Amino acid sequence: MPLHGLRLYAGERSDELAQWLADQLGQPVIALDVRALFPGCEGAPSDVQALCLPLLGVLLRTESRKL
Repeated sequence: MPLHGLRLYAGERSDELAQWLADQLGQPVIALDVRALFPGCEGAPSDVQALCLPLLGVLLRTESRKL
């Protein structure tokens, strides 16, 4: 399946890393803002939010396969 873009989270440096990766890969890279996507997370400390990211990644994943 072709890559249409990438979302990433790297703490406070997410925007900086997203820009660097976009330049290196030639693909759209977006810094993930957990608080904007999941309103219930705004009260949690950033280290706790980071622990939830693998689960959130699975929940956000969309996949369509042609059989």
